[in-house]
Amino acid sequence: MINTLLNERYRILKTIGKGGFSETFLAQDVFSSALRVVKCLKLSSTPSETAQELFETEIQILYQLGHLSQQIPALFDHFVEERSLYLVQEFIDGHDLAQETEHTQTWNQTKIIELLRQVLPALQFLHSHQVIHGDIKPRNMIRRKDGQLVLIDFGAVKFASSSSSVLLFCPICRRRNRRLHAQRTTIRAIAL
Repeated sequence: MINTLLNERYRILKTIGKGGFSETFLAQDVFSSALRVVKCLKLSSTPSETAQELFETEIQILYQLGHLSQQIPALFDHFVEERSLYLVQEFIDGHDLAQETEHTQTWNQTKIIELLRQVLPALQFLHSHQVIHGDIKPRNMIRRKDGQLVLIDFGAVKFASSSSSVLLFCPICRRRNRRLHAQRTTIRAIAL
């Protein structure tokens, strides 16, 4: 896939991630020379329509909200090519939060409060648009070079309503074989 030109515009430079049904690449827009993130869902390997529906929801939400917040990547393009569905989004130059947490066993209260002050406005913005990210974790938060956190990987995103409740599974609760019911899953996920 490296050096492949997609949609006659996006040259694949390297693989940057791989999930259950999708693969993510760093690419260069040959028209503007800008770096982009290209996410690919192979339709032939998708066992059900669920993965495709989630991918299409991710596209819809990034188109609607990505240009409204600096903490959500902008979506520039999406297309189908050779039995694969692609989305092209803003490249966030920085490092994921997991790189900051892997060197420290515990964070002090000041550092935790600062993290919450940075990420909660993005979550509040999503919730105000009836959107739940669905996969908040350190690897899905990129700290840009200017220090601001950006949420990435909207592959588990869902639309919510004020009357709906969402089932939240957390690693600690799974070990104890318990489930938590929460209307505000993202806030509870951060707290856990």
